[in-house]
Amino acid sequence: MSRKAKIGDAAANRRTRLGDPLGTRNSPWTVYRDALRFFSEVSGAALFASLLLLLTVAASLLRPWPVQWLIDNVLLSPHAPLRFLGKPLSLSEAAFGAASALVGFSLLHGGLNLWANSLLYRIGLRALVSLRTELFDCLQNLPLSYHRGHLTADSSYRVAYDAQAIQTVLQKGLGSVLGSSATLIGAAVVLFRMNPLLAACSLGILPFLWIVIIHFAGRIRKESGEVQEKESLLLAQVSEGLSNVQLLQAYGREEESLSSFRRHAEKSGQANLRFLWTNSLSALAATAITALGSALVLFVGAQQAAVGRLTVGELWIFLSYLALLYHPLEQLSYTAWALEDAAARLGRVFEVLRVADAIPDPPGAKLFPRTRGEISFDHVSFFYDARRPILRNLSLHVAPGQRIAIVGPTGSGKSTFLSLLPRFFEPSDGAIRIDGIDIRTVTKRSLREQMAIVLQDTMIFQGTVLENIALGRASASFPEIEKAAQAARADEFIERLPQKYETRIGEHGLTLSGGQRQRIGIARAFLRQAPILLLDEPTGSLDPAVEADIIQSLRLLFSRRTTLLVTHRLHLACEMDWIYVLNEGRFAESGRHRDLLAQHGLYRRLWEAQNSGGT
Repeated sequence: MSRKAKIGDAAANRRTRLGDPLGTRNSPWTVYRDALRFFSEVSGAALFASLLLLLTVAASLLRPWPVQWLIDNVLLSPHAPLRFLGKPLSLSEAAFGAASALVGFSLLHGGLNLWANSLLYRIGLRALVSLRTELFDCLQNLPLSYHRGHLTADSSYRVAYDAQAIQTVLQKGLGSVLGSSATLIGAAVVLFRMNPLLAACSLGILPFLWIVIIHFAGRIRKESGEVQEKESLLLAQVSEGLSNVQLLQAYGREEESLSSFRRHAEKSGQANLRFLWTNSLSALAATAITALGSALVLFVGAQQAAVGRLTVGELWIFLSYLALLYHPLEQLSYTAWALEDAAARLGRVFEVLRVADAIPDPPGAKLFPRTRGEISFDHVSFFYDARRPILRNLSLHVAPGQRIAIVGPTGSGKSTFLSLLPRFFEPSDGAIRIDGIDIRTVTKRSLREQMAIVLQDTMIFQGTVLENIALGRASASFPEIEKAAQAARADEFIERLPQKYETRIGEHGLTLSGGQRQRIGIARAFLRQAPILLLDEPTGSLDPAVEADIIQSLRLLFSRRTTLLVTHRLHLACEMDWIYVLNEGRFAESGRHRDLLAQHGLYRRLWEAQNSGGT
């Protein structure tokens, strides 16, 4: 079962699994709990990494002892007899043994630490891949209403950058917290066994350190969120500017675009500077507190050594363990703040995963069988809110294989009407049926498999011509793809490309002309072999010469398919079996071309405007 299935497609199920009680969804503990779900597949490796971390701590606790033994038993007692396993030792042999033990413990600590960190890094990368995949899958399946209300660059930023915070949760939450806590406990036990007074002095700073951590935690989480928001907006500015670079150059707006970019960059820089200042100030406060603790221990320890209550070696090893005590304390402080930063970033990720699917598949949704192509709209209305009706009480019936055109003035709701059929939007009232089946009772995927769609601007992806055509049907063979390209008359320009079907197309297909991109879109529709064809202004952006050529391919595509065509080009609409004239969200007229001309209504006015050169 996929992770998305585990989390749940429906909004309520997803929120339940992600722990989404109202008012706590962005709390750090909720975010950490949600993040741990993505480590479930590697829990065994995480436990092994934890064991390695504990062994690393044990090796680090052993490192000071050879030096302490050398100081007290050799350097400060040069005439005392030394024996090892019953054999006498010379001074040089004792020093060499202590040095060898120190190197051995250091190498053991370094090797175990490298192994543990490498394993944690691999686990973090697997969790990152899992989270990014889940997030991208969720974004792809969210309805168009979500994407129209959110910047594409912001969604991209969450996938590419915010999701990386899950590695911080593992490496800091498991690596630093476990390692530092074990080191802290081990060092504290040793210190209290050695000298309870000095140990109490060294731990007296804990309340002050805790106050510093709490004080800065909220600021770091807030300012980290501001940084991600500003960086996301900056990325949106870059994406928008580069996507429209031709238009900006044509109108000479480069300076205005640069000025807008600079404003966003400065805001991002200011947010980053505030975040850096808070981080630096918090680190300085933690360092100052631990330095005061070290100074207190040194002062008290020196007095005890002067009166013979401590040996020099014992004072040295105490100070060594004090470093082992304070270093994890500082690390835990930094870890707490790093986790606050990660919580702010992951909160933006889980915010997307909790978004309710406005058009979910109903419980027990069935697969749509192969349709005959009979379509009916039964008193369908659609509005974004009650004050903004887009479509009002529309009814129509399309027989299998019938060709229908939807025409009307700009803004009358034609494209929205067409988008209701594949359930890109849900009707506010009424019902849509195909072969008598309410489309809300079947899965969206099986519904859309019955349809081929050609838009005004065919979307081209980075990749080869072959891969772009195969988008219509991934399982198609090369002969089928080639046949579809020939039917769309796309093979005429494909054969002239350097590597023909294996030629790579640039971003957004800018290396192709509008007519060539449209032919690839038509080839996809041929390859789809769907019984229902939806066309949204398929020739709207083409010049007359190219349009006339494209129409020849469309006529072949129309055959034996139920076709719904949205167009401003009435000379294309007049070839349809029936025409509906949409105006202000209602069907003002319907009929055949010649009958509509005879009515002297809106359709005739549109026809005369187009044929007289008007708009």
